[in-house]
Amino acid sequence: MENTGNRSGKIRGLVIVSAAYLIARMVLPSVRFGHIGVGWLVGLGVTSILIMMLLQLGLVMSVSELRLGAKQAGLWALVSAVVFAGLLAFKMFVRLKLSMPAAMLLESVHQFSLISLAVCLGVTISYIIREKSLLLPVVIIAALVDFWNVYVGPLGHVVATRPDIISKVVVQMPTPVPGMPVPMIGMGDFVFLALYMSVVCRLGMNIRGTFWWGYGLLTATILAVLRFDLPIPALVPMSVVIIIANRREFNLKREEVIATTVVSLLVATLLTASGIHTWRSAQKANAGRQHMQKITP
Repeated sequence: MENTGNRSGKIRGLVIVSAAYLIARMVLPSVRFGHIGVGWLVGLGVTSILIMMLLQLGLVMSVSELRLGAKQAGLWALVSAVVFAGLLAFKMFVRLKLSMPAAMLLESVHQFSLISLAVCLGVTISYIIREKSLLLPVVIIAALVDFWNVYVGPLGHVVATRPDIISKVVVQMPTPVPGMPVPMIGMGDFVFLALYMSVVCRLGMNIRGTFWWGYGLLTATILAVLRFDLPIPALVPMSVVIIIANRREFNLKREEVIATTVVSLLVATLLTASGIHTWRSAQKANAGRQHMQKITP
């Protein structure tokens, strides 16, 4: 009875957080204020980001705490993918003029289905990690790969050349401040966030600490991206969160510490070499184009 009641409470919590997210996603972009000072506008923008980050992380944590099985999570991921693809096709191909509330509801449900798809995928994948000690090398290597991918890898190239593709698979956090850049979190970031949270919940690690450290550091990262216009890879602060919040959980043996260090250094070396090669290739390509421009009459 206790387990059943506990699970029912968690389901109710998920429903409440989901409803709150949909309401906030609809209301925040439509709120408009009169002539107020710049300081108030900045405060409103920051407050809206704080609210949306709290609700989005609440969704991830609520699903993770349900401790769905891999098959259950995979099924929900499939359902979410169908809803997401259907709504995306509707927005792209159906020329139907919707009222403002209907259009905002459609966009909110579409974004919600993307988060649901990513979170359920992350929970499904998380079952490959069955011991606490395995989570540490995963978060370190994932952060290194994400850093490389954003700055010199294919993701950075796609973001720069085809932002229209990226815009379809990111979760946006609208604010009531006109002209303020819209913070975005990629679908892949939600996959890894759910993967980490699911492992933390399933293996009895520091759940509360992981949530609040994650909320603080990820929100600070979003604000830093907006303020300094820097492409900060989300998996880097996420990995820092897992390590800080669960530092007492990783009881690694000497051999595991050595193996984690060696693999991390190897991955970092390979990614650095790849980055240097990519940078040199780009430099040569730019030099070639400039040379051709000089000799072209």
